[in-house]
Amino acid sequence: MKIDVAQWLGPELDDALTSFDMDSYTCCRSGDFDEEINWKVLMDAFLDGYHIASTHAGTVAPYFYNNVQAWRQMGRHARVVSARKSIDKVREQDPSEVDINRHITIAHFIMPNMSILRQPDHLEVLTFVPAPGTAEGTRMQMRILIREPAVTDEQKARWDKNWDILMAVLRDEDLVVNRALQHAVSNTDLPPLLFGRNEIANQHFHQWLDRALDDPRHWG
Repeated sequence: MKIDVAQWLGPELDDALTSFDMDSYTCCRSGDFDEEINWKVLMDAFLDGYHIASTHAGTVAPYFYNNVQAWRQMGRHARVVSARKSIDKVREQDPSEVDINRHITIAHFIMPNMSILRQPDHLEVLTFVPAPGTAEGTRMQMRILIREPAVTDEQKARWDKNWDILMAVLRDEDLVVNRALQHAVSNTDLPPLLFGRNEIANQHFHQWLDRALDDPRHWG
C-alpha cells in the first residue's frame, strides 16, 4: 500500500513540518504506554488547553501562560501555539527584530492520532495506536527527537532529565486524569457532552472525525 504523505498533510502543514528539518533529528528516548483508554479520549485530552493550570500545577503550568493559545486550522489538521512566560522578556521589542522561538511551543496535530510538539531545543512526538490484545485499549508512543546525538555523559544526563520531566507530566499526571475520564465516559447513563465555545481544537477533532466516518474513502 502506497501512502502519499504530502497529500494527506496538505500543502500548508507539509511546508510547516518541512521547515523543522525533521529528517536531521535523531531519536534519543522513546517509550510505549499501554492503557485501557479509548484513543479518542486521549486525543481530546491532549488537544485541551484548559487542564494545564490544574493537572500540571506543579510541573509545566508555572512556565506557560495558561488558557491562551493561537489556533490555526490546516485542512484536516491543526496547529496550536502556546506562549511561555519568558516571552515577557521580549514583549516590548519590535516583533520584526526579535526571535520568539525559544519563548513558544508549537504543537501540530496530525489527524487522526499524532501530535508533534516543537520545543525550543527538541521535538516531542506523540502517537496513539491500538494496544495489543485489547479491543478498547490504546498504546501511547512517546519519542524525544534531538538535533545532535547525545554522546557525552553531560548530554545524556541532560536528555535523561528532559525525559524524566516528560514522564512526570504525561505518565504521572495526564494518564491519571485520562483513566478517570475513560471511567466517566463509559457510564451508559451519561448525557451528551457539549464542548465549550473556546474548545476549538476539540470541536475540530470531532467534526473531522464525523466527516471521516461518513466518508471513509477520503477520511474527512
